[in-house]
Amino acid sequence: MRDVEPDPGRLILASDCDWLNGQLEALYEHDDRRRTTARREPVPSPAARFHLSRSRHGIVWRVRADQPAWLVRRLSQLAAREPRLHGPDADWSPPERVAAIRTALEEHAPIQEDRSGPVYRQAASADSLRSIERLARGSERVDPADSTVIREIAEEFPALAPTIALRGPLVVSRDAGRVASVCYRASGAAHRLAEPGIDTLPAFRRRHHASRALAGWWTVVREAGGIPLYATNWDNAASLGVARSLGLESFADSWRWI
Repeated sequence: MRDVEPDPGRLILASDCDWLNGQLEALYEHDDRRRTTARREPVPSPAARFHLSRSRHGIVWRVRADQPAWLVRRLSQLAAREPRLHGPDADWSPPERVAAIRTALEEHAPIQEDRSGPVYRQAASADSLRSIERLARGSERVDPADSTVIREIAEEFPALAPTIALRGPLVVSRDAGRVASVCYRASGAAHRLAEPGIDTLPAFRRRHHASRALAGWWTVVREAGGIPLYATNWDNAASLGVARSLGLESFADSWRWI
């Protein structure tokens, strides 16, 4: 799959590669060469130096705009030769050229961090829809004009306080009246594809609050005409469990080097 993004105003999700290109468009700001410049967040942060996503239909990738031309060429050549995933029961093994990718990046600058994990969408099954509807009934949609609830979220999750008003839609799950978990738009403002972030207070983890908040958020996004996606890391067992509880379909994986 070429490192080219279709017009996001004409979002057509005919293949898994279309979904992944849409995700990358929602996740990153791009320059006129389709190189990434920053993450689309309320407070922009640096894009990954290299982002590679794999699906059964092909491979998509992005290189950050400040990487030298020789590195862009090498990474693109490696990505173009990477095989696609095979079948719905892919073994999720690392990319065949992961070592070569790391070597190329480190020739230019040390790798600060690397992350990888599955990408989910809603499964085309009645069971998944029922799971989402059931869990969503235990959540609460937040009116952005309700300053009392906004203040409550900010007090419980102070790291979100500076940007919480910019991260709608917001959905919470409560425990005995207290906000236990909050789900919000993590990136991709003004784009149809939306990815959530979920924060849960430590005292209320393992009580399905994150699943309820995500199900409620998923429903709100779909009702507004948006397309929710969910991405996480392989080492985040709790987050993987949330995806399973909603019956989401893992259709791709992503590998990011920072």
